[in-house]
Amino acid sequence: MQLQNKNAIFNILGPILLNGISFFTMPVFTRLLGPAQYGIVAVFNTWVGILSIIFGLQVQGSIGTAKAHLGNDSIKEYLSSILLLGLLFSVCCIFIGIVGEPFFSQLMMVSKNIYYLLGIQSVSTFVISFSSIAFVFYKKAQSSFLVNITAAVSTAALSIALILYVFPPEQAYLGKILGMVIPNALIALVVASYFIKKGHFSFSRNYIIFCLPICLPLIFHGLSHIILGQSDRIMIQRMMSNQATGLYSFMIVFSNVLTAIWGALNNTWVPFYYDDLRAGKLDVIRRKSRHYIFIFSIIHIVFLLWAPEVIKLFAPSTFWEAIPLLPLFVMSNYFTFMYSFPVNFQFYHKSTVSIAIGTVAAALLNIGLNALWIPLFGLQGAAAATLVAHIGLFLFQEFISAHVLHQAYHYNLKFFLPGICIVGIASILFFMIDDFIWLRWVLGVVLSGVFFYNIYRRRSLF
Repeated sequence: MQLQNKNAIFNILGPILLNGISFFTMPVFTRLLGPAQYGIVAVFNTWVGILSIIFGLQVQGSIGTAKAHLGNDSIKEYLSSILLLGLLFSVCCIFIGIVGEPFFSQLMMVSKNIYYLLGIQSVSTFVISFSSIAFVFYKKAQSSFLVNITAAVSTAALSIALILYVFPPEQAYLGKILGMVIPNALIALVVASYFIKKGHFSFSRNYIIFCLPICLPLIFHGLSHIILGQSDRIMIQRMMSNQATGLYSFMIVFSNVLTAIWGALNNTWVPFYYDDLRAGKLDVIRRKSRHYIFIFSIIHIVFLLWAPEVIKLFAPSTFWEAIPLLPLFVMSNYFTFMYSFPVNFQFYHKSTVSIAIGTVAAALLNIGLNALWIPLFGLQGAAAATLVAHIGLFLFQEFISAHVLHQAYHYNLKFFLPGICIVGIASILFFMIDDFIWLRWVLGVVLSGVFFYNIYRRRSLF
């Protein structure tokens, strides 16, 4: 329990500091870039998310399964082997990208300079993601914390310096992009050297054979997840404007506070969940799961209650018109959290194909609904399409785990309904009490007190 709480502290402290940095730099970047250039940077990050998944083959997705099934004796060699596999494939992708630059840069609608920066940033993102997952599953959350905080501080500082002192206002977006690329590349070089050296430069055929059946379906899962989460931006850019893309992207970045907190809690939850699952402690899992759902539901509701004033504090008034999108984004994030329960179960049983199928289907649904709803409802239509796709994804994965996987699945839909109903009602009430600022903040304080009291009473996060 002490180790769980220690890892929980670092896993939660990391997103708090990361999003604190994001919040304090948000008004700087929104003012320095404006909605149009903010939209250009957002699209750059979308392409980085897509390419980093392809370049790295999603090898990091096999780390948790390897720990559960291979044990700890040879893990250093395993990490070295799969990291080298991802890096070698990245080199091949970059070579293809250089040869096909005229075609690919036009397809992506980016300039030649940004195109080459995409390649560097994509490899760096893969390596940093790899390190974060490796550290988390081996319960070294403080190392993951150090890597991510270093990246966040250095990218924010360098981006601001480049925008203010190097690039003219009409090219401020280049300063932001270079400010991300340079520190991440240096950090990725150090991190990759660390894991490869620890694994004695191992490149084992047996580990590659173990890894590939798990990670290859995750490429489709990862790409589809990016499309599900960010294709809205590209479609809004093409169907509306860079201005609209900037507004929508701002709300995605803002609501990603919830995604970051979920990621931190999930990183804490999964290693111990796998330990309890391996030991057959199903009653313990269900009890901890109820606590997990309870605290995360409170986090979502408090975020919804307090968010409008935080947005007005940290962003100029040109971004405020995106505030009505907030309840749709909060519900989408909540269903991402819910979907993690059946998906974590499937990861444990090495059933990554079903995970990929569900995410591909949800991404296609999202694109189809975007094509229908963006022309009719604008940004509201894009946010609603994302919510419907996340609901469908959760229901699909719940069905797979309960009825297709042929394993002893320890959840059912009824288990999740209380949390879904409570957060759903809170999202609807948001529109009714939006003008009652004091009421929203008082309710948020009360719920925060309930949150901390429950953790104190249990002496444990879960």
